[in-house]
Amino acid sequence: GEVDKTIEFRKVESEWIDLKFGEGDLDLIITSPPEPTSSTERQIRPRIKELFYNADYVLKKGGRLVIKGNDMVREEGEKSKLRFVEQKDIVKGSNVIEVFVYEN
Repeated sequence: GEVDKTIEFRKVESEWIDLKFGEGDLDLIITSPPEPTSSTERQIRPRIKELFYNADYVLKKGGRLVIKGNDMVREEGEKSKLRFVEQKDIVKGSNVIEVFVYEN
């Protein structure tokens, strides 16, 4: 049989995801939000919260959100409707990047 797979790359602000895509349209969202600092936390937290909310809407049942992790992402993920699946650590030299996978 013939398999039809499409990969579509878009750079979309999190607040526009639900306007660009319909309910259950996406299989996968991969994103790397900015690292919060004490001076940016108030701006970043609402965007992370909104990303989880919108991901719940646009992801198909079983669809996944793959996101570069940090404490804020972990906290907002725990409050969301998405189910935490796993954490992967990417090691480059002495740097470790946490990647969290959530499922709808």
